[in-house]
Amino acid sequence: MQIDYGETTLPILREADIAVVGGSLAGIAAALTLAGHGKSVVLIEPRTYLGRELTATLRPWLTLDAGNDPGGLPGPIRTILAAHEGPSYRVAGEIALHPDAIKRSLEDALLAGRVDLLYASLPVGLCPGGFIVGNKSGRQIIRCDTIIDTSETALLARLAGGAFEPSPGGPVRFARTLEFDRVDLIAASTHPVPDHLQIAGNTLRLHTGYQGPGHLLVKFDLDVPYAADQESATHVEFEARRRSIGLVAFLVSQHPAFAKARFAGGSHELHGQWTPSLSGAPPEWSTALGDAFVPRRTAASAACRSRGSPVLCRVSGVSVKPPDWTPGSVPGSSIRSVGRDWASISPTPWSRFTAIGPR
Repeated sequence: MQIDYGETTLPILREADIAVVGGSLAGIAAALTLAGHGKSVVLIEPRTYLGRELTATLRPWLTLDAGNDPGGLPGPIRTILAAHEGPSYRVAGEIALHPDAIKRSLEDALLAGRVDLLYASLPVGLCPGGFIVGNKSGRQIIRCDTIIDTSETALLARLAGGAFEPSPGGPVRFARTLEFDRVDLIAASTHPVPDHLQIAGNTLRLHTGYQGPGHLLVKFDLDVPYAADQESATHVEFEARRRSIGLVAFLVSQHPAFAKARFAGGSHELHGQWTPSLSGAPPEWSTALGDAFVPRRTAASAACRSRGSPVLCRVSGVSVKPPDWTPGSVPGSSIRSVGRDWASISPTPWSRFTAIGPR
């Protein structure tokens, strides 16, 4: 449902050339690049922290190939690595990341790049000259020329009436991470579990946490029917919690290494593809942005500057998954995995942005 309010009925909370919705790694990279081109940028994140791919899903680990050149990595990853210098974070061939350090370093990068950051605000509607967010202070307007939607559930795309591919039917794979401390040493990086726990592949993947030995992150996959709607998402979360409880009970009662372990909690959110791709041919009002955001004036950028309905864009093509959901080589870089999903954006791949909202 789309709700439109005249901008005179609600206060204007922020004004900027470009609004980026979603503090993902790709969203942060886009915001910093655009700000570097002289645009005023505001980044809106519904959560109270950034880097959801690593933080909300509790996947704070990074595996680099030998001889990796950090200078060739995307900016947000370089920022995170700079906050984890020192041997204490190198554990079992991985870089164990501290969630708080991830959040702070990404936030500091945005502040240093002169990107205005707004937390705990959820887009709830479109309006002339921008869009509406809701937060604890009520509803306010974000006034802008262009919106870039990098949210995992395509928040603005849905508000604009974007059409999506139908659900493929059948189970969809999601992943959850459980955190333990006081775990005895486990040499293996994987561990088998019995069928009745309903863990995909009957296999757990074990990652040593930033606190070192005894601090263990247990990641497991689950295959659950999902129809890409709110009711189905609730069912997925219910199933994930049920299986998580069963897995915790099994580990502490049946696995010797977990006999004295303390369960610290699980990831706030599941990792997986919550939103399918946009469907069909681009609508008549859709346009590729091309180089509209570089300093020189173009027809597209002139259209963006009008205070009518903003151009709404959905980031696509920024996620590379290794084959068969196992760590592997990621094209174009020497990094092997960020959790199991890699979000990257180079300085000028504007062909990856496609307008999906009315202009």
